[in-house]
Parts: sequence; C-alpha cells; structure tokens
Amino acid sequence: MSTDEKIELLQNGFTSLSEGLKDLARELWRDVDPTNIASLSRAVEFQKQLVNGLQEFDEVSGRLVQLLNSNGKAFPALESLPPVIERNRHQPKRGFALEMDFKGTRPSAIEIEGEVISDISSWRELQEVACNFCARRNPALFRTVPDHPDFHTSHGTRYFTRDSTGHRSPLKLDQGIWVESHLGSNAISELIRKLLKLFGIREKDVRVFLREVDDQAADDPHRSRNDIEDDSLAPGSFRRSCLVRIEEHLGLSFAKQNATLYESTDHTTNLLISVSKDYGDDKMVRFWYTLAAPQIEALDSSPNGWLAFGCGTPDNLLLIPHRYATEWLRRIRVDSIDGPSRWDVKLSSPGDGYRLLPPYSGREIKLKRFLI
Repeated sequence: MSTDEKIELLQNGFTSLSEGLKDLARELWRDVDPTNIASLSRAVEFQKQLVNGLQEFDEVSGRLVQLLNSNGKAFPALESLPPVIERNRHQPKRGFALEMDFKGTRPSAIEIEGEVISDISSWRELQEVACNFCARRNPALFRTVPDHPDFHTSHGTRYFTRDSTGHRSPLKLDQGIWVESHLGSNAISELIRKLLKLFGIREKDVRVFLREVDDQAADDPHRSRNDIEDDSLAPGSFRRSCLVRIEEHLGLSFAKQNATLYESTDHTTNLLISVSKDYGDDKMVRFWYTLAAPQIEALDSSPNGWLAFGCGTPDNLLLIPHRYATEWLRRIRVDSIDGPSRWDVKLSSPGDGYRLLPPYSGREIKLKRFLI
C-alpha cells in the first residue's frame, strides 16, 4: 500500500468515526423522554458537550490529514503491494480503482470526478449509473457509442445498441441507448473504464465503493440483515420495478439522478421513489420511510413532483402528487440539533387504508386512494 493510499485510508477512518459518533448522538437524543424536565435538561447539556467535542475532533483530524498530505511525500515511499481487495467483514469503507479484481464483491457507490452516487446495490445498477453519467456529460457523443469499435467484441457483438434486440439482458439508458448487462463484475468495470476514457474522464478520478453482503439492509435503517431474503426485493431492484409501473402509469420516461430521485426526459417532472419492507401484521407501523432534505428540495423545485412509496412489494405502490403531500410533510419534519432535518413517513396496514401515523398529527389522512 502506497503512502497516498495510507493517508486516504486514515482520512476515511476519521470520517467514518465522526459519522458514527453523530449517529450515536442522534440515537441517544431519540431515547430522551421529553416530558421529564430533569432528563431533558441533562440530555441537552450532554448533547452540547458531545457536539462541541465532535467539532474539535473534525478540526484536529482535518489538520492532521492536511499535514500528512503536505509533508508525507517528503518521506521515502513504502514498497507498493499488488492491488488486492480484502474480502472480509472488517474491510474498510474506502474506494477502489476500476482496475481492481472485483470478483465476488457488490458495489455500494461510485464516485466520478467528485460526484458520489450512492445507494447502489448491484453491478448492473452501477453500470447504469456510470453510463448515464456519460450520457449527461455529452449526449451527442453518447449517441455514437453503439458505433464505436471499442464496444464491439471480436465476434461482432455490440455491447451498446439503439434497440433491445440481440441482448441477453438489455438495460435501457438515456438518449435511447441500450447496453448488455448480462456481464460479470470485472466485465462491467472494464466496460466502464473504456467508456469513461472515451468521455475524457481520468481513471484516477473514479472510485468504486464496496458493500459487505450483509450490508444489503443499509437502505432501510430499521431492517435487519435477515429481512432481505429475495434479491428482487433488495432496494435497488425494488425501486426499478416501481419505476417501470410509474412510467407506464404517467406515460413518461425517467432518467435516474441518484439512488432515489428521477427526472423525466422532458425535464418537466421530478420523482422520488422510497421503498420499505412490510413489518408484519403484529406491528402498528407496517411501512416506514425516511426522507432527507435534498430529496424534499428536489420535489419543491419541480412544477410536477411525485412521491412514490413502495409498500413491501412493487405491487403495492402509492404514487402521490407532491402538491398534495406538502401540508402533511410539514407536520412530520424532524429537526436535529446536530444535523439536517429528516421526514419520517410511517404508514399503517393496507386494511387500515395506509393511514399516516405519528410523528404526523392532524386530521386523519389515508393514502389508499393513491394506489396504482
């Protein structure tokens, strides 16, 4: 491992530790009884000290990384080891170059020229994200990719085409282009390398982040590792199935902006798709979604925004106009003392009409009429 890689690993460790402490602070705050004045006062004082400590930690770790970056290269470099991915459950959360051997791994995110696209659950989804990044960067050039010889096999097969015929597993991309996705992880990474090179994107500006197999539940912070038994219900696959139904219902085609946000190809409509497992008949809260500020802002900025909630399976799909949801979204906003706001959407059972549950308060709202 080179000195630069060690510095990067150390920086990622600082960041992970800081984020972990912030998550812990949020969990502790949620456990406080707001009706107990003494307990509330102690909690506020503790949170103040913790937030101040976190700020000091971020400042000190930032100075250390800056110091290493400015002076570390003055020391003799350590002998570099061959690029090998350690596949064990304690693997650090760091990015890998596209030249690595990805066999047996699953991606969680990709960073291209500083833009991080996260919440990726499969190599097929990463392939879609990387290709559409290039399509947005230069649409005219992307439309010529099917004719480029770098994407033809020795037998004349084309990876990119202008229709879905001839592919074992066709994947629809922006600009009316299709790509073969029946490929292994290393074949996909090699295809992405060639595509990025064509679009003038340097490999050193691209990193792939990996997840453990057990991390499939990370999309929903309320589910355990055993909750996902069928890969078709993994978050990425779940959302793709929902998108197919929504496009058919609205008569629009959507391009993926990030893991949960989509924009129609005519740039008139924004769509947010959030999915939840079914927590079972014995639970009051059957479906639970957590929305973040950037998601809400994207809907606010669109003249035609839609909220979609997948309820257990793609067959139970609520599609709600954002203009209708504005009022009750305001009532479920949760403000954090040390981070951005969030919106917790909790719904009751289908038999109860998908009723909004606390933290929502107000007149009864049932969302069953928005099923498609």
